[in-house]
Amino acid sequence: MATSSSLQDYAIHAATVLGTDAETSITIRQHGAAVRAASSSEAAGRCDRAEVLAQEGPCIDAMNELRTRVVPDLAAEDRWQEWRKQAVHEGFATAIAVPAHVGDGVQIALNMYARGEEVWDARVLASSGAYAQLVAAAVRMQLKVADLEDKADGLYRRMSDAVAIERAVGTIMQTNDCSAEDAERILGSAARHRGVSRRTVAETILRSLETGHP
Repeated sequence: MATSSSLQDYAIHAATVLGTDAETSITIRQHGAAVRAASSSEAAGRCDRAEVLAQEGPCIDAMNELRTRVVPDLAAEDRWQEWRKQAVHEGFATAIAVPAHVGDGVQIALNMYARGEEVWDARVLASSGAYAQLVAAAVRMQLKVADLEDKADGLYRRMSDAVAIERAVGTIMQTNDCSAEDAERILGSAARHRGVSRRTVAETILRSLETGHP
């Protein structure tokens, strides 16, 4: 599978395509479990990591509401403290989070961070929305491919619950650069909030983010 590397390409090229100097990251949320999937810079990635671990921020809210969130002045923002503190520490002045629906229980958010006085005008917002839809389509296709592969070789069906959860925890640790304890918390919280099993959440994460079979 190649979704992770493909999303990295989308993150890297977003600023050029959208005509902005912003740094970009992409978050995927599956059944409530948000994971940092790709970023054009380490700084943008660290901001997303802070948001995912705190489980609150404009990206999370944008995916909840499927509505773009604009943060015009990070220094004056009083919401989402962990995310805001990290973003200010990285030297960012303003940001936007642009969501898109992938499928049942799955959303993505395109997060853009600017260091200067970026103007998130109607053109940029419209272009960002279209780009987020393109990213969502790539993830949607990957999930379909993973489902077809599973039907062909039964990879996920043959996995025990313990193995699927263990591999998903490892994937969350890698993408979010977090501890096993944090990864377990993200997985468990998602399962509880969505009323699904940890296995269901784990399998969705593996289908959309793994870059290859062991």
